[in-house]
Amino acid sequence: MAQLRSLLPYISLLSVVYLASGFLALYNWLVESLIGGQGVLTSFAPADVGFVIVMLAIGITFIGSLYYTRLGDDVRSSACLIVGSGLAVAALIVHVLVIVATLADAMIMGESLAMHDLALGLVRAEFPLGLMVVPLLFMSLKRIKRLVG
Repeated sequence: MAQLRSLLPYISLLSVVYLASGFLALYNWLVESLIGGQGVLTSFAPADVGFVIVMLAIGITFIGSLYYTRLGDDVRSSACLIVGSGLAVAALIVHVLVIVATLADAMIMGESLAMHDLALGLVRAEFPLGLMVVPLLFMSLKRIKRLVG
């Protein structure tokens, strides 16, 4: 319990950033699809409904972990952490696979691919946030093993 309490500011920050990126992407989607305007920070939070759903789901599960920690329910708190961090790492893996597929496609088709295009792929929210969540996933898996076992 003490180890999780020391992570509460980190989990709080991650939940706020995930929710903010989800709502920013929702705003971008609404502005670009309904109004026809230009979105804000679209390289970080693209106008994509799937992105919105994933980011909001991760943020909400992290908030659930904070809520259950406050109630003193270690099992549910750890379960929320595992689900949220698992979703975040899955989104990271899918995003890395998309970047690799883009590279492979450019190499097979003989097209040139600028470093700028690759850098934009690494700036999207799934990549840096997913990397920040990987240690949290391992810590929560260890924690749940101790609680259950």
